[in-house]
Amino acid sequence: MQHQPFYPLGPLAYDPATFPPASLPVPAPVQLQDPHAPEVFKANIQLAQVLVSRVHALARAALTGVALAYHPGTNPLQTAADIQNLKQTLAALVTLLRDSGVGGLPLDPSSAAATEQEKAVIEEGRIVQNLYERLGRMQSGAGVVVDLLAFQGSTGPRTTQAPMTAPTPSQK
Repeated sequence: MQHQPFYPLGPLAYDPATFPPASLPVPAPVQLQDPHAPEVFKANIQLAQVLVSRVHALARAALTGVALAYHPGTNPLQTAADIQNLKQTLAALVTLLRDSGVGGLPLDPSSAAATEQEKAVIEEGRIVQNLYERLGRMQSGAGVVVDLLAFQGSTGPRTTQAPMTAPTPSQK
């Protein structure tokens, strides 16, 4: 019976044919005559998206390599190369985002995460508003009860009993 290795992250995500280490040039931001031109900005956004997908692939490959480090057939040199390429690509992405001005924008404006976050903020605001109104009603109701008790206390029946006092030594 042949023992099959356990792959917690699925099949190897890094395909050397897709991103061989030698084919990882560090692209520079696109700069034409006018750095504020829409064409330049669009080109820089596309370049950032390419780098983000490359970072994603390299990060997954490095993670898979680390997770499978002690399994037969795993090459630690490939994992080290993936991590080094990941570091270089991340540095290039950071530089691109900082120098091109693209870093101030989301890379995927139609992402569902942003929409879900906006929905959550709206829902939380609605919940807080409902709780605030409920607390206001409770405080108002408590005020009415206090006023009724104070009114009954001032106009209610009077008792003729003497207030209780501590027994004197002669009463003991």
